[in-house]
This record gives sequence, C-alpha cells and structure tokens, in this order.
Amino acid sequence: MQSVDRFGIYERLKHSIQLLACPSAIQLKLLPDFVNKAEELGLDFDLWREIVLNNFRSELSAGQISSIESIDRALSNLDNMGAEHWTEHAVRKSEEWKRLRILALAALESFGWPRETPPSHADEYVGGPAKGHTPVERSLSQNERLLVEWLLAHPSTDVSNSDVSRYRSQIDSLHVSAMCGCGCPTVDFALHAGRKFGASDIVAEATGKSPEGVSVGVILHARQGELSELEVHSTQGLDATFSLPVPDFLEAYD
Repeated sequence: MQSVDRFGIYERLKHSIQLLACPSAIQLKLLPDFVNKAEELGLDFDLWREIVLNNFRSELSAGQISSIESIDRALSNLDNMGAEHWTEHAVRKSEEWKRLRILALAALESFGWPRETPPSHADEYVGGPAKGHTPVERSLSQNERLLVEWLLAHPSTDVSNSDVSRYRSQIDSLHVSAMCGCGCPTVDFALHAGRKFGASDIVAEATGKSPEGVSVGVILHARQGELSELEVHSTQGLDATFSLPVPDFLEAYD
C-alpha cells in the first residue's frame, strides 16, 4: 500500500496559504506568465486544502478548519462574482483579494506557520520545464468519454440543466489537446476553435479510487462555456502514476 506523505502535504498547504498572504507583487512574480495567475492562486490552495482535509481532518483543531474554510468560502464568492475578479488587476487592486490576504494571515497564525515568501512551484504548471502538460492531438478515449458523461449526469448543484445540455452536446466534438506529464491521467480538452484559457467553472466533482487503489479527486472544468479539462489528482498527495478511475468507483460531491 502506498503511504501518505504527511509532511509534504502540510508543507504544500502552508506554501499555498503563505502565497495567498503575500503582497500582490510577490504573488504575481512567483507564478509563470503563461497561466491565469489569479486562478492558480485559488486552485493551488483548493487542491492542498482538499488533500489535507481528506487525510488529516481529525488532526486539525476547529480553529484551523474554520480558518481554511473561510479562505475557501472567499474564493467561492469570487467565482460567483464573475471573471473580472480573476484577473491580475483584481489581485492587485480589489478589496476581495485584500480580504483574502487577511484571511490567509489568520490561517497561518492558526497553524503556527510563519508569514514568509514560499518557494516557487512554477515547474509544476502547464508549460513548466519539469511537470508540464504535453501537447497532443487525439480523440477522447472510451474511458474518458464514459467518465465525462457520468460527471455530466452528476453535475454540481449550481450548474443549470441548460448548461448540462450544452456541455453534453459538445462531447462528440471534443478532442484531447494536452496531457499532464506528472503521471496522472489529467487531460485538457478543446473544441473546433481551440483550447480555452482563463478562470474555470467547475461543472462536476467526484471522489473515489483509481484502478490501482489510489484515492483520487475528479473535476470536470469548463471555460468560456466549453468543456476544457478533466482533472484527476491524488487526494493522498502521492507523486505516483495511476490510471483513470471508472464511474463505478466514484461518488459525486453533493
């Protein structure tokens, strides 16, 4: 059985919160120019928050859980406010991002972590030199299609029926435009006009097991009204190769 890297997981949560607490100039400097920097600030925190809560919730105090959930709610509010709040200008100037920094500082205090500039993890982003997404051009595999169809049958509560219908109509035209190089089965999608970038909408989320028994989270993303990414990540914090999960071993988020 594969072990959970407890120290490494907590370190990455710490780094994500430290970055959220940094001044905007440092936040933007530590992220690569080819990503939506505002979006990546939120996604990185959300990934490690989920992994920590899935593995170590019982270790956390009520105050620690409350502090990271406060950040999560603030990020969700930004989603509800629209794409204009997920820009570099917003990171620099908006009151919402200033409040996020205050919440991040409170979270650092609750964990006893220092207020300092974290190391850069830019090599892990799309296009980075170590763990990037490799451009490809192929049709969806049968398993990818089945998983997308299952996720659309279990959408997030804030996704309307009309949106689900629109996304379903896109499946036949979807193709895979990039694959993650870290060993996970995450893929980027594109339609006829090409891959979409920017802040994403979460269409559906699920948790479960890969065929190898690795605990995974699955997120179906859309950007600018088009299905754009099937993200599959280990919720155990493992840097290991694993296969695409099948719907029979997944449970949708409520």
